[in-house]
Amino acid sequence: MSAKRYRTLHADFFTVETERCDFASILGTVNGMSGKARNFVTNGGDPIRLKKMSIRSEGRRRFFAGDMVKIRMTNLPTRIDQRGSEREIDFHDDEGIGEETAFFFDEERNILVLQRNRNGVSFSGFEDYFKHFAGKSGRFQLLPMISDKALEQLRRSPRIGKFELEVAPTVSRMDVQASRSLSEAISLLEQVAGEKVSLTIGVAPHSRRGLSLASVVKKAQELLRIRERYPNDVRKLRAYAENEDRKMSMLDLLVDRIRADDQVPYDESRRISFDARIEFLKKQWQSLDSKLPSRKPINGVRS
Repeated sequence: MSAKRYRTLHADFFTVETERCDFASILGTVNGMSGKARNFVTNGGDPIRLKKMSIRSEGRRRFFAGDMVKIRMTNLPTRIDQRGSEREIDFHDDEGIGEETAFFFDEERNILVLQRNRNGVSFSGFEDYFKHFAGKSGRFQLLPMISDKALEQLRRSPRIGKFELEVAPTVSRMDVQASRSLSEAISLLEQVAGEKVSLTIGVAPHSRRGLSLASVVKKAQELLRIRERYPNDVRKLRAYAENEDRKMSMLDLLVDRIRADDQVPYDESRRISFDARIEFLKKQWQSLDSKLPSRKPINGVRS
């Protein structure tokens, strides 16, 4: 009997924001569709679709476990053995390689755990897919969650003294609610053909006032969302929190995100099954869920 082989799976955590629509309802609607009605074609030309979904209940709480798939229609692989013997795989015109990405959604907390698969459905593909099915009047977006350690440091701080960011001018492509000053700075940057803009938002060193925790976290999440789509566009994202000695400690919010990884075994077909991937996501979610307050949080920050 051969030994089990393992692969490292990765997961990212997001809060789900909607207006004039409901993610659970969208999931139910799409899951009721059949055939090509479920498909959405990405900018790269590959269709993505909701492959399967189930709803699991624990008391009054509902959890949605699903699998997205990207159908790779070009640059298809060949079949080859370890001796180098190679032959083409015979695909029909409407067939391609299925690249799967699992997700786990907690309806009560409005938090999504998404498998990170560089060959599968990306963050932007997932978001664009459900934006499409939310309709023109609905608004759907995913905001990356900041780590518990960083949030706790911000919460315990007497005040947040400074918030720094550095972005490329292409950040204006995004439909994020950036501050007016950031929009004007980007516009000026484009006019003079600059390559980056840096902003520092803060309070006077001896002021008793501090920046709003909820606003700093929300703005950081919006900029992290941009970075998910365009990794080179957001280059710096830092908050400075005062400690007990009245000195400022820097938190790098590009690094301080909630992410997880673990070893998961292959099955006999040399694939990691849907059940195994969902079990991995559920395990990561349970670890986070036990640390959050009982009421519904916005990234763990009470309003």
